[in-house]
Amino acid sequence: MAVPAEIRAIERPKNTVVKKSGSMWAVIERVGCIRKNGNNQPVEGKVIGHIIDGNLCQKKNWK
Repeated sequence: MAVPAEIRAIERPKNTVVKKSGSMWAVIERVGCIRKNGNNQPVEGKVIGHIIDGNLCQKKNWK
């Protein structure tokens, strides 16, 4: 399933990807790449926040 254009248009930090997580969209950091079978594959890191109601809510603001 592709990420809708209105979700992709929301401002978020560089080197992040968006994935569907339940009813929300998770923003996940991209930490690098690894070479598998002669092809580079992206490596994802931690979830840094979620997109809720059209806004990015970062985890550091949840506490």
